[in-house]
Amino acid sequence: MDKKSKLLIFSNDLKKGGIEKVIINSLIYFNTYKYKTDILLIKNNIQFVNLDLKKYKIDFIIDNKKKLTFLNVILNFKKILNIFYSYNIIISHHDFSNYLNLIISYFFKNHKSIIVIHTYPKFYFYNQKSFTGLLKFIFHKYLQKFLYKFANEVIVISNDLKKYVTLDLKRNSTLIYNPIIKTKKNFSKINYNIKSKNFICIGSLKRLKNHIYILKVFNELNKIKYLQKYNINLEIIGEGKQYKYLSNYIKNNNLNKYVKIKKNYDDLGDVYKNSYFLISASLLEGIPNVFVESQSYNLPIITSDIPAAFELTDNITFDKKDIKEFEIVDYGIIFNQKNKKNLVNAIKFIISNNDEYAKIKFNLSKNESKFTYNNNSQYLKIIESIDI
Repeated sequence: MDKKSKLLIFSNDLKKGGIEKVIINSLIYFNTYKYKTDILLIKNNIQFVNLDLKKYKIDFIIDNKKKLTFLNVILNFKKILNIFYSYNIIISHHDFSNYLNLIISYFFKNHKSIIVIHTYPKFYFYNQKSFTGLLKFIFHKYLQKFLYKFANEVIVISNDLKKYVTLDLKRNSTLIYNPIIKTKKNFSKINYNIKSKNFICIGSLKRLKNHIYILKVFNELNKIKYLQKYNINLEIIGEGKQYKYLSNYIKNNNLNKYVKIKKNYDDLGDVYKNSYFLISASLLEGIPNVFVESQSYNLPIITSDIPAAFELTDNITFDKKDIKEFEIVDYGIIFNQKNKKNLVNAIKFIISNNDEYAKIKFNLSKNESKFTYNNNSQYLKIIESIDI
């Protein structure tokens, strides 16, 4: 294409989340490569206060004080249309913004639409495991099946999501791993004399992330004085609806000495560098950016046997059905989530095996990441292939 298109990235908001980091990385990359790119937020919620975003145009539809509802979107629909008219290609990343992108493209303005799928409709059920959650799951599944066929391009962030689009939505998609890592951090020698072994768990405090599972495991370890014996701590980093529930569990089970909940940071670099393991018991994920960032700092990961766990590296030759208890992989440990004892035993194993821990750290230091910042170039290839 002779004339470079004017691009708009359309998003629900810019909270401190993995999808939002991808959006910001793409915004900077596209503009660096002379594709004039702006951001339109449905809700004016920008939490990346330490980043210099003033040189980029970021507009919004709904004030942060108001709730993100269909009614508020309808009341501001004319404003959305007027903004959309200024752009040739619109890229969206969240379900809600994906739906609006496609509806407006098909019924009101014939711009080119690119949607990026980071999650599954099952997320709605896992986050709210009730009849309401089931209804949300069914609604989003069939809405996506209808709407997503109108997209000019569908991008997915994992092979498992690509399988979902192929089998459930009956359409083609392009796999582009999230463009997260700019530089691989230098591998430093392991210090076996550190005073404590700090586990970190990073993610929104919601049911899907399954923090309570990890707390119950740490409670079991505390009952046998294992946390005290090996000076093990857990730092949960995140914000969300389950804060009070999780805090009460920590207090009621006398875990305050070993477990803390902290608010999210803009820059988690020092946290990764000073930790022993990243730990996750998520019920389902696309591919969490915290996994990718953890690898870039050579920080080992203990994760539940979700599909993403098998896609972080190309060196895994087995799948979920092969994991009876837990398995060592080149970035850490994958455990079978059906029984909490599996995670208990995985933690005990790695604590008592310094050589295995050193081997994992070494493997992390030499492995190349599939999630580099330059993956944005694959977005540009798609953009250039779209005939305006």
